[in-house]
Amino acid sequence: MIGHVSKFFLLILLAISSFIIAQELDTFTFTSKRRAYTVLDRIENPKEKAAFQNLLAATDPIEKKDLAESFLKQYPSSWMLAKTYEIAAKSSIEIGDYSLAILHGKKSLQLLPENPLLLVPLSNVQVQQGKLVAAKRNAQRALQILKRIERPLNFEQKRWQQLKPELQASAHFVIGRVAATLAVRHGVESTNHWHSARTSLRQSRLLNPKDLLAAYLLGIAEENLGKSNRAAREYADVANTPNIVQKQAIDSLQKIYKSQERKRSFEQYLQNVLSQPSFYGQQKNKTLQSSPEASYANSASCKGCHDAEHQAWGETGMARMFAAYKKENVFGDFEKNNTFLDSEDIPIVKMSEIDGQHFFSFLISDKKWKTYPVDYTIGSKWQQAYATQLPDGTIHVFPIQYTKLQNRWVNFWAIIDDPGSERAVVRNFPKLTDSTSYQIHCAPCHTSQLRTASGDIKAVDIHFREPGINCEMCHGPSLSHVEAMSAGKPYNKPAHEPPITFGKINHREYVAICAQCHMQSAVAKLGDSGAINYSGKEDFVKRYTNRPYVEFSEKAFYKDGRFRETTFIVESFLRTDCFERGKSHCGNCHNPHPGDAATNIRSLKFLDDPDHMCTQCHDKYTTNPETHTRHAADSEGARCSSCHMPRIMNSLLFKAATHRIDSIPNAETVARFGSAESPNACLICHTDRDTEWLRKELATWKRPNDANNMSREHGRRTGSPVINPSWRSNENQSRLSP
Repeated sequence: MIGHVSKFFLLILLAISSFIIAQELDTFTFTSKRRAYTVLDRIENPKEKAAFQNLLAATDPIEKKDLAESFLKQYPSSWMLAKTYEIAAKSSIEIGDYSLAILHGKKSLQLLPENPLLLVPLSNVQVQQGKLVAAKRNAQRALQILKRIERPLNFEQKRWQQLKPELQASAHFVIGRVAATLAVRHGVESTNHWHSARTSLRQSRLLNPKDLLAAYLLGIAEENLGKSNRAAREYADVANTPNIVQKQAIDSLQKIYKSQERKRSFEQYLQNVLSQPSFYGQQKNKTLQSSPEASYANSASCKGCHDAEHQAWGETGMARMFAAYKKENVFGDFEKNNTFLDSEDIPIVKMSEIDGQHFFSFLISDKKWKTYPVDYTIGSKWQQAYATQLPDGTIHVFPIQYTKLQNRWVNFWAIIDDPGSERAVVRNFPKLTDSTSYQIHCAPCHTSQLRTASGDIKAVDIHFREPGINCEMCHGPSLSHVEAMSAGKPYNKPAHEPPITFGKINHREYVAICAQCHMQSAVAKLGDSGAINYSGKEDFVKRYTNRPYVEFSEKAFYKDGRFRETTFIVESFLRTDCFERGKSHCGNCHNPHPGDAATNIRSLKFLDDPDHMCTQCHDKYTTNPETHTRHAADSEGARCSSCHMPRIMNSLLFKAATHRIDSIPNAETVARFGSAESPNACLICHTDRDTEWLRKELATWKRPNDANNMSREHGRRTGSPVINPSWRSNENQSRLSP
């Protein structure tokens, strides 16, 4: 059924736009704040740029594949590898070289796994080639991504509205076809597989009623489940229109006709079946049931019953994320090292303390300074920023911040922003533009229950109920709960309704709540009554849509595809098997209000036994861990996180641990990209060693059975079956692969 790929394949084959987005990091994104720049800006080498432009311009699939492979050979460490492998994969599909398509596709997805425009056609090829496990997993991954992805800006709105459901339908088709194939193999024990196939194929038909291949396969599923009338309706749709499985559908329909009909001709029977209402011709729009409008209490109202948690939370960075100015909360040096110089060593900012109040003064012209009071502090751990409030209520963040780690003042935005950033130019601050607005860029993740009075993203209209991250930002509006408890009345509710019971929600809901602030790619849409992170009539556990990752500049990534910036901590975690298959969530390793919050600034759940974060699931490594780590048990190299969560993510002027937890040291990516663009856990410690040593050393670590052992361990923990990916069968291929 490779025709299922080609049906919509040409729509996405050329979806390689030279225009993507340059978005400042560590900044909240609204749907109206997306800006474009050209992807070719990543390429500095003129010859490389010309080669890539030629690749984009090619239309013949054979030429396109050859140009892609030539580019990969000439520029093996290019920023354009994920796109080039994608082009090579899709061109290979178009010319019918499916093995090569799978090879190129896998390499592209290693660099950029979140690409539904490749995941869907690749999964269709994989199921066609009998690679059922990989096909199903890629289709499921595509569905998860399509559920939350924003429209890529290289697609017009109308085109994306057409393509997205087709991609979703095709992914459901793949999952249904995998189940149907397993059903055929299992014979008399196939009922559960046929039910699974029917469920997925019905969803495929709902999303794309014109997909006759899905209709044909659904007919097979219905027939095998004893639903001959439903099967006949599916076969009739296929039999009535010229297509590659029309003959098979007619044959199947004739068998049902002969078993049921004696009076009418087959043509009359066909028309009668077609006259029956289609289950999938029209999909009714679901009416979302809004939750009753919930009211917020405040963090102080939680203290009466949850005193220990409230006190612990008060010591955390979340509680102190944004605070009204208090002299005792300031840790920047406003007395001695209190001048910031420009590139020509001219003082352009002075920090001072006058009569117990802290100030910033900016040079605006020759010997003329503009002074602003510090009205708010932002941060309380490693680095602190400061903000001033204007008479109209707008709050502006000073570009100069103080790092406790280096005991100096830094222009932090110049460090993290792309070239051309307005806010990174210190002399621009007195202009007080939106680029330095706290309400627009920072407030959604540094304050609680934010909303805009006008329904528009204007700093002057944005207000919040409490500074910092309060209890109800995570647990949801709780006034009804507080009132019921205060009156001694029962307050029964589902676990996912506020106040959220974190121990009873699933891992996706758990991470979605944390992702409100810890997911850089999240895009906010204004909710009811101008709500930004203030949840009223809608469900509290809302999942933000995400900008496609290719819309971020190279500052977000290493060339090996891993995330470089700690603002992508959730995106990094979502890539892991720990999350996807192990159902892990943030709370497995972190405690948002630990009893030792003052000293445990990372809010780790097992501060004194960090390996337990991993061995709570991977318990077989608790005995004789040296056989796995090959390091002395008391050494840094024996810690799970040293190898699997190396400190490679840029944070507040220090390196934080990657949350791509299943990361395994890879010598080949270091050889290809260099340590700067593919930092390696081994070489981070063994600084006197090189790539050749790494390659030889890791070669001695290979354990052929590790993958199967890990799969069995996962099956034991989750109850899922261990699937042998080498299964192959040609049984009944005439029905499943016409």
